[in-house]
Amino acid sequence: MGVERSQHHVPGAEQGNAAAGGRPERSITRPNASGGQRPARVIWDPTGDELTELVGLVHDYFDGHRPEPASFPAMAARVIDVAEQPDVDVARLAHLIEREPATAAAVLAVANSAVYRRSIPVKSVRTALTLLGTRQVASIAVGVACRSLFDVEVRAQHDAYPHWWSRLFHAAMTEAFAGAFVAMDRRVGTPDMVFLAGMFHDLGKSLALRSLGSLLVAGAVPAVPSDTAIEALLDKLHIELGVEAHRVFRLPEGLLEACRRQRDVRLPKGPEWADAHIIRIVSGLNDLRMSARTSEEVEGALLSSARVLAYTEPDLRALATQVSEHAAQVTVLFSVTDGADEAGYPERLEAVLARLG
Repeated sequence: MGVERSQHHVPGAEQGNAAAGGRPERSITRPNASGGQRPARVIWDPTGDELTELVGLVHDYFDGHRPEPASFPAMAARVIDVAEQPDVDVARLAHLIEREPATAAAVLAVANSAVYRRSIPVKSVRTALTLLGTRQVASIAVGVACRSLFDVEVRAQHDAYPHWWSRLFHAAMTEAFAGAFVAMDRRVGTPDMVFLAGMFHDLGKSLALRSLGSLLVAGAVPAVPSDTAIEALLDKLHIELGVEAHRVFRLPEGLLEACRRQRDVRLPKGPEWADAHIIRIVSGLNDLRMSARTSEEVEGALLSSARVLAYTEPDLRALATQVSEHAAQVTVLFSVTDGADEAGYPERLEAVLARLG
């Protein structure tokens, strides 16, 4: 999905012009009662041309402030390299994790969490590897190390919409674990690569949210957009921004393609595309679980990939339950919530399943 280039670049926004007493050279403002211009102080709900202009501003800000290769967490890259080896060196993996106290502490916290119901406390990473397995521990370590990709260091940017950072990280981990489960359960695709694809296929949403936060701090937009507007903004931009991030971070080609083609109605059927199909199914189900505003493209991709992998209606209902269970586990494992309201989830699911055919 491409986004038409706009002419809404915000020169100097990253220097915080607003904080220096001036507004960025190009910004979105709203008229006050006397006909002048002033930034709004309330939640802003842009639609139509205003939303299009906001999308252009965010896109252009990202274009001028692309992530650097070094911004990908080094710890995650090292764990991925070791875990991808045919014969995983358990001692080396344990050593890598133990060198990062925060990651090691998180792995032990997870190993001792209610999810695993251990009667005897797990006190070392090596013990965790024995009890949980290398794949599970490596997945947890990568998730912990990559959490910084789903947050920002600038407090003002985080506080503008804190629930969105939690929501994006929670969705990434839920879809990673659910995708790996599908790959193992149906013996299709590559579980480790599916896990990573689940984590990173929507990375563009976090990058778009970061760019929006920078524009807010610079005073280039009048107020914090509504959740509906943010959802529309992320939906329009995340694939293009995510593809660029995959290139910058030099992630494996299969992960890039899972990101690029997540809405592609012509996604091929071959086994080399199984990972991408799995992610389209679990992310579609998770979107249905989290929001009543899933797009036709998301639902279409879910149904198309379900047909390719020979999912029946009962299969998808069972998987939907699994996705919810993985979401609950992610909440416990990482102490993060997604704010999802599942009250209407069964009805939304049945409406989509009716089109499976």
